Amino acid sequence: MLFNNRFTQAAAMAAAIMAASVGCSNADAPNASPATSTAPLVSASSQTASPATAMPVDVTVAPEGETTVRLGGPPIRFRVTLANNGADIAKLGMVVSLGHCSCGPPGASMMAEGSMRMLDPQTNEWLQVPYVREGTGMDYITENLVPPFPLSHGQTVAYQLEMAVDAEQDMTVTNGETSIGVTLTDPDDPMEGDRFGGGSYHPITVQTS
Repeated sequence: MLFNNRFTQAAAMAAAIMAASVGCSNADAPNASPATSTAPLVSASSQTASPATAMPVDVTVAPEGETTVRLGGPPIRFRVTLANNGADIAKLGMVVSLGHCSCGPPGASMMAEGSMRMLDPQTNEWLQVPYVREGTGMDYITENLVPPFPLSHGQTVAYQLEMAVDAEQDMTVTNGETSIGVTLTDPDDPMEGDRFGGGSYHPITVQTS
Protein backbone atom coordinates (compact mmCIF):
# COMPACT_ATOMS: atom_id res chain seq x y z
CA MET A 1 0.00 0.00 0.00
CA LEU A 2 2.87 2.36 0.82
CA PHE A 3 4.47 1.69 -2.56
CA ASN A 4 1.16 2.36 -4.35
CA ASN A 5 0.81 5.67 -2.52
CA ARG A 6 4.35 6.70 -3.49
CA PHE A 7 3.71 5.70 -7.11
CA THR A 8 0.52 7.79 -7.15
CA GLN A 9 2.43 10.77 -5.75
CA ALA A 10 5.16 10.27 -8.33
CA ALA A 11 2.54 10.15 -11.08
CA ALA A 12 1.07 13.47 -9.97
CA MET A 13 4.53 15.02 -9.77
CA ALA A 14 5.48 13.75 -13.23
CA ALA A 15 2.27 15.20 -14.64
CA ALA A 16 3.13 18.60 -13.15
CA ILE A 17 6.59 18.50 -14.70
CA MET A 18 5.21 17.49 -18.09
CA ALA A 19 2.48 20.14 -17.98
CA ALA A 20 5.11 22.82 -17.54
CA SER A 21 6.78 21.85 -20.81
CA VAL A 22 3.92 20.95 -23.17
CA GLY A 23 4.09 22.78 -26.47
CA CYS A 24 7.64 24.03 -26.00
CA SER A 25 10.40 23.60 -28.53
CA ASN A 26 14.03 22.91 -27.70
CA ALA A 27 14.78 26.54 -28.44
CA ASP A 28 12.31 28.02 -25.98
CA ALA A 29 11.42 25.21 -23.59
CA PRO A 30 11.30 26.33 -19.97
CA ASN A 31 13.39 24.55 -17.38
CA ALA A 32 10.97 21.83 -16.33
CA SER A 33 13.15 20.71 -13.44
CA PRO A 34 11.42 21.03 -10.07
CA ALA A 35 14.06 23.43 -8.74
CA THR A 36 17.27 25.20 -9.58
CA SER A 37 20.29 24.30 -7.50
CA THR A 38 22.86 26.86 -6.49
CA ALA A 39 25.62 24.26 -6.69
CA PRO A 40 27.74 24.45 -9.85
CA LEU A 41 27.70 21.64 -12.36
CA VAL A 42 30.75 19.43 -12.12
CA SER A 43 32.82 19.10 -15.27
CA ALA A 44 36.26 17.60 -14.99
CA SER A 45 38.27 15.78 -17.59
CA SER A 46 38.13 12.58 -15.52
CA GLN A 47 34.35 12.71 -15.34
CA THR A 48 31.84 12.28 -18.13
CA ALA A 49 28.21 13.24 -18.62
CA SER A 50 27.13 11.31 -21.70
CA PRO A 51 24.10 12.19 -23.85
CA ALA A 52 22.44 9.59 -26.03
CA THR A 53 23.39 9.33 -29.71
CA ALA A 54 21.44 8.14 -32.77
CA MET A 55 18.20 7.87 -30.78
CA PRO A 56 15.13 10.12 -30.89
CA VAL A 57 15.54 11.42 -27.34
CA ASP A 58 18.75 13.01 -26.09
CA VAL A 59 19.40 12.16 -22.45
CA THR A 60 21.81 14.06 -20.24
CA VAL A 61 22.72 13.09 -16.69
CA ALA A 62 24.55 15.90 -14.90
CA PRO A 63 25.62 16.08 -11.25
CA GLU A 64 25.03 19.20 -9.20
CA GLY A 65 27.98 19.63 -6.88
CA GLU A 66 29.42 16.65 -4.98
CA THR A 67 29.91 13.34 -6.80
CA THR A 68 31.11 11.30 -3.82
CA VAL A 69 28.51 9.50 -1.73
CA ARG A 70 29.36 8.11 1.70
CA LEU A 71 27.66 5.35 3.67
CA GLY A 72 25.24 7.06 6.00
CA GLY A 73 26.25 10.46 4.59
CA PRO A 74 24.26 13.27 2.96
CA PRO A 75 22.70 12.78 -0.48
CA ILE A 76 24.25 13.87 -3.74
CA ARG A 77 22.11 15.62 -6.33
CA PHE A 78 21.88 15.31 -10.08
CA ARG A 79 19.65 16.38 -12.95
CA VAL A 80 18.22 14.26 -15.75
CA THR A 81 17.20 16.14 -18.92
CA LEU A 82 15.27 14.64 -21.84
CA ALA A 83 15.01 16.39 -25.23
CA ASN A 84 12.91 14.78 -27.94
CA ASN A 85 14.40 15.48 -31.35
CA GLY A 86 12.38 12.76 -33.06
CA ALA A 87 8.72 11.99 -33.59
CA ASP A 88 6.07 12.27 -30.89
CA ILE A 89 6.22 9.41 -28.37
CA ALA A 90 2.84 8.44 -26.97
CA LYS A 91 4.16 6.49 -24.01
CA LEU A 92 7.70 6.60 -22.62
CA GLY A 93 9.20 4.59 -19.79
CA MET A 94 12.15 6.09 -17.90
CA VAL A 95 14.44 4.01 -15.69
CA VAL A 96 17.10 5.68 -13.55
CA SER A 97 19.53 3.06 -12.27
CA LEU A 98 22.81 2.71 -10.41
CA GLY A 99 25.31 0.75 -12.47
CA HIS A 100 27.57 -2.06 -11.36
CA CYS A 101 29.91 -0.85 -8.63
CA SER A 102 33.47 -1.79 -7.75
CA CYS A 103 32.34 -1.16 -4.17
CA GLY A 104 30.21 -4.34 -4.17
CA PRO A 105 31.18 -8.01 -3.83
CA PRO A 106 32.60 -9.70 -6.96
CA GLY A 107 30.03 -11.35 -9.19
CA ALA A 108 26.95 -9.17 -9.26
CA SER A 109 29.06 -6.13 -8.26
CA MET A 110 25.93 -4.33 -7.15
CA MET A 111 25.80 -0.78 -5.91
CA ALA A 112 25.39 -0.31 -2.15
CA GLU A 113 21.85 -0.14 -0.78
CA GLY A 114 20.34 3.30 -0.47
CA SER A 115 17.47 5.57 -1.43
CA MET A 116 16.51 8.05 -4.15
CA ARG A 117 14.20 11.04 -4.08
CA MET A 118 12.84 13.48 -6.68
CA LEU A 119 11.90 17.10 -6.12
CA ASP A 120 8.17 17.82 -6.39
CA PRO A 121 7.72 21.14 -8.28
CA GLN A 122 4.30 21.72 -6.72
CA THR A 123 5.30 21.43 -3.06
CA ASN A 124 9.08 21.92 -3.30
CA GLU A 125 9.46 18.74 -1.24
CA TRP A 126 11.52 15.64 -1.96
CA LEU A 127 9.47 12.52 -2.75
CA GLN A 128 10.84 9.01 -2.52
CA VAL A 129 11.14 7.19 -5.86
CA PRO A 130 12.57 3.77 -6.80
CA TYR A 131 16.23 3.20 -5.96
CA VAL A 132 17.24 0.82 -8.73
CA ARG A 133 20.49 -1.18 -8.72
CA GLU A 134 21.72 -3.08 -11.75
CA GLY A 135 22.63 -6.70 -11.01
CA THR A 136 23.18 -9.87 -13.00
CA GLY A 137 19.98 -9.62 -15.05
CA MET A 138 17.74 -7.07 -16.76
CA ASP A 139 14.90 -6.99 -14.21
CA TYR A 140 15.85 -3.44 -13.29
CA ILE A 141 14.65 -2.20 -16.70
CA THR A 142 11.02 -2.56 -15.54
CA GLU A 143 11.45 -0.17 -12.58
CA ASN A 144 10.27 3.17 -13.96
CA LEU A 145 11.13 6.31 -12.03
CA VAL A 146 7.63 7.70 -12.70
CA PRO A 147 4.62 6.24 -14.54
CA PRO A 148 4.97 6.20 -18.35
CA PHE A 149 4.34 9.57 -20.01
CA PRO A 150 4.11 11.13 -23.51
CA LEU A 151 6.95 13.21 -24.93
CA SER A 152 6.24 15.31 -28.01
CA HIS A 153 8.66 16.32 -30.74
CA GLY A 154 10.67 19.36 -29.60
CA GLN A 155 9.73 18.90 -25.96
CA THR A 156 12.34 19.10 -23.19
CA VAL A 157 11.77 18.05 -19.60
CA ALA A 158 14.10 17.78 -16.62
CA TYR A 159 14.03 16.05 -13.27
CA GLN A 160 16.07 16.91 -10.20
CA LEU A 161 16.99 13.92 -8.06
CA GLU A 162 19.12 13.04 -5.08
CA MET A 163 20.51 9.74 -3.84
CA ALA A 164 21.99 8.58 -0.54
CA VAL A 165 23.60 5.35 0.64
CA ASP A 166 22.48 3.54 3.78
CA ALA A 167 24.82 3.34 6.76
CA GLU A 168 23.89 -0.32 7.36
CA GLN A 169 24.35 -2.76 4.49
CA ASP A 170 23.36 -6.39 3.93
CA MET A 171 26.58 -6.98 2.00
CA THR A 172 30.23 -6.06 2.27
CA VAL A 173 30.86 -2.61 0.80
CA THR A 174 34.27 -1.13 0.08
CA ASN A 175 35.41 2.12 -1.54
CA GLY A 176 34.64 2.07 -5.25
CA GLU A 177 32.96 3.68 -8.25
CA THR A 178 29.60 3.37 -9.95
CA SER A 179 27.55 5.29 -12.52
CA ILE A 180 24.08 6.78 -12.79
CA GLY A 181 22.29 5.62 -15.92
CA VAL A 182 19.02 6.51 -17.63
CA THR A 183 17.26 4.19 -20.08
CA LEU A 184 14.16 5.22 -22.04
CA THR A 185 11.98 2.24 -22.92
CA ASP A 186 8.74 1.11 -24.48
CA PRO A 187 6.88 0.53 -21.19
CA ASP A 188 4.61 -2.06 -22.80
CA ASP A 189 7.65 -4.19 -23.63
CA PRO A 190 10.66 -2.89 -21.67
CA MET A 191 12.76 -6.02 -22.19
CA GLU A 192 12.44 -6.43 -25.96
CA GLY A 193 10.83 -3.19 -27.15
CA ASP A 194 12.38 -0.10 -28.68
CA ARG A 195 14.92 2.01 -26.85
CA PHE A 196 14.19 5.71 -27.26
CA GLY A 197 17.33 7.03 -25.62
CA GLY A 198 19.85 6.62 -22.85
CA GLY A 199 22.65 8.38 -21.05
CA SER A 200 24.92 8.02 -18.04
CA TYR A 201 27.30 9.82 -15.73
CA HIS A 202 30.54 8.28 -14.47
CA PRO A 203 32.17 8.18 -12.00
CA ILE A 204 30.11 8.38 -8.85
CA THR A 205 32.52 7.58 -6.03
CA VAL A 206 31.39 5.47 -3.07
CA GLN A 207 33.27 5.78 0.22
CA THR A 208 32.68 3.83 3.40
CA SER A 209 33.71 6.68 5.69
